[in-house]
Amino acid sequence: MLNPALSKLLVLARPDFRESDLMAVAGGQGELIPISVLSLVTEVLGDSAKETQKLLVLGNFVPDLVSVNQLGVKDSDLLRLITDGGEQPDAQSVQPVAVENADSSQLKVLEKALSGQSFAVWTLPGAGYLQTVVNLLANYALVGKRALLIAPRQQTLDEVGERLNQCNFGGLAIREGNVWADSVAAISRNEKAGEHRLAEAKARLEKAEAEVREYFENLHANDNPLNLTLIEIIEKLADLAAKPTPPVVSARIKPEQLPSIRQAASSLLHRAHEAGVFRYGPDDSPWFGAKFSTQAEISGALAGVKEISGEEFRTLSYQINRYLTDLKLRPCESVEQWSVQLSLLLGIRQTLDKFLPSIYDRPIHEMITATGPRSERGNQSGAQRRRFKKLAKEYIRPGSSVPNLHESLRAAQEQLDLWLELNESNAPPSVPLGLSDVESKYQKIFDVLETLQRHLDPNPDIELLTRLSFAELGQKLEDLSQKTEPLDRYIERLPLVQELNEMGLQGLLRELCKLNPSVEQLELEFDLAWWQSALETIVQANPKIMDYSNQQLAAIEFEYEMAAQEVVAQSSDYVRSELAARWKAGIKQYPAQADLLRRLLKERKLNLRNAHTEGQELWHALATATLVTPYRVGS
Repeated sequence: MLNPALSKLLVLARPDFRESDLMAVAGGQGELIPISVLSLVTEVLGDSAKETQKLLVLGNFVPDLVSVNQLGVKDSDLLRLITDGGEQPDAQSVQPVAVENADSSQLKVLEKALSGQSFAVWTLPGAGYLQTVVNLLANYALVGKRALLIAPRQQTLDEVGERLNQCNFGGLAIREGNVWADSVAAISRNEKAGEHRLAEAKARLEKAEAEVREYFENLHANDNPLNLTLIEIIEKLADLAAKPTPPVVSARIKPEQLPSIRQAASSLLHRAHEAGVFRYGPDDSPWFGAKFSTQAEISGALAGVKEISGEEFRTLSYQINRYLTDLKLRPCESVEQWSVQLSLLLGIRQTLDKFLPSIYDRPIHEMITATGPRSERGNQSGAQRRRFKKLAKEYIRPGSSVPNLHESLRAAQEQLDLWLELNESNAPPSVPLGLSDVESKYQKIFDVLETLQRHLDPNPDIELLTRLSFAELGQKLEDLSQKTEPLDRYIERLPLVQELNEMGLQGLLRELCKLNPSVEQLELEFDLAWWQSALETIVQANPKIMDYSNQQLAAIEFEYEMAAQEVVAQSSDYVRSELAARWKAGIKQYPAQADLLRRLLKERKLNLRNAHTEGQELWHALATATLVTPYRVGS
C-alpha cells in the first residue's frame, strides 16, 4: 500500500509518475529499510526542496489485536461431549479471576466464555493467546465447568501444558498423551496448595485504582469557567508546539477575559496588523512603546531631542564636566550624578550667602542640637545650649537674616559631609564663578530628558535616561532624533493600540512587536497566549491538578502495578486453594474412587478412558480440562 500523501508529492514533482513503478520496485524486497524504493523516490523528487531520510518505523496497524466473533452454535456433539450431554448454561454475568496478566480484550474473552456464549476468537501471534487459555481454564475450573481444548498440533498442546506448569497450575488440563504425568502434577499441586490473601490484595488494588482514578478525574475535569479539561488544553498546546514555526510568546490574558476575547481579539489583531502596529519592536527604535496623546506632544519631543542631540550634547556635557572637574569633584558618569553635584554647589552658595565661610571649618553638630526643638536636645544642659546658640549666631554674616537657624545649620553640615565625600582635595567648600551658566546648561538638557522620559516606554526594565552613561545617553539621543519611524502615523494607530490595551493584550502587543509576525503566525501566537492562559486559569481553579509531581506520578503508577501483580498472584493462590479443597473433600467423600485412581497411578495404567470410568466424580474434581488433538476426540 502506498501512502497517499507520498503519491501526491511524487506526482507534483513528476506528473508522469506511476504508482505501479514504485510498487514494482518494492515488491519482493526483504530488507527492513527498502533502499531501492528510497533511491527511486529521491530520483523522482529530483532538484525539489524535499529531503528524504532513511527511517525505520515499527508499528501495529491492526485495529484490534483480539477480535471476538459471536457464533450461533446451539447444539453439537462437541457441546454434548464437554457438558456430559447437558444443556448449555444460561448466559449470565460472571466476573473472571485473572491468574495471569490480562488486558481488556482478553478479559472480554473470559467474560463471554464464563457467561456461556458461543464465539470465535481471532488473534495475532504474540498477542497473549496462551495467557488467555490459562486464565480461561483456571476460571472454568473455579466455577466447576469442564473444558475440552483441541489443537491440530501436539506441539501446541505441549506448549499449553508447559505454560500451565510455569504458572504453578501443572495438571490443570490433562493431555491425552501424557495422562499419568499430568495427573501426578495435578495431585501434587493440590497437596501443596496453601492459603491466599486475595481480599487484602484486592483492597490494596482498589486503593491504588482510586488514586489513579482521582488523577484522571482531575485531568478530565471541566468544572471551570472555560469548560475545558487539562487534557484538551495540553493537546492544543502540543499541536501548537508541533507547527513548522511554533509560536513563542509568553504573554498571558486575564482569566475573566478568556471566555469572550477570542473572536473580538482575532479581528482586532488582524486590523492592527494591517495598520502596521506590530511593524516596529524595541530593537528597531528607542521610540518603541512611547506614549503620546496628540501630534503636538510628538512634535515637541522631537524638537527637544533634536535641539540637544549630537554635537550640542557633546559640547554641553564637556563644559559641565570641565566646570565640576576644576572644583576637584569626583568625575560624573551620568546626568543623575550631575544633579547631585550641582545641587550641592547651589546649596553651598545659599549657605555662604547666610553664613561666613568658617561655618565649614569644623563639625557643627552641637550647634545643630542646641538650636533644635526640645525633643532633639539630648543631654545638653541649659548653659551649653545658650553657649552653642551664641556661637552659631556668630557665624551669620552681618546684615543677613536666618529665619530657621536650626534647619540652615543642618543643611550646612549635610553639605560639608557630601563635599568631603565628593571632593578629591582638602579645600573647603566653595563656589567659583560660572555656576549660573553651568546650571542653565544642565537645565537645558534635564528639561528635554524629563520630557522624553515622560513619553518614552515606561517599562521598568529600561534604564532611566538620567542614569545612562554619557556615551549611552549621547547615542540614545541620536537614535531618538533619527529613528523616528514608529512615530509616523502614530496618532492614526493609537485607537487600535488603546483597544488592545483595554482588552488586556498589552503584554501580547509588546511581544508581537518584537516578532513582527505574518498574519498566519499572528494567529498562532495569539492561540498560544490564550491556551497558556487557559491552562493557568484551570490550574488556579483546581490547584490539585498540579500537585502531582513526576515522583508522585511514578509512585502512583508503581503502586498500581504492584497491587495489580499482587492480585494476580493471590488470585492464582485462591484458585489453587479452591481446587485443592474440592480434591481433598472428594477423597473423603469417594474413598473407593480414590483407591481405584491410586492403583491405576501406581501401575502406570492411567488413561483418559479408565480414569473417567473408574475415578468418576473424583476424577472430575482432579481433571477439570482435557487437551487433545481433533484426530483423537472420537476415541
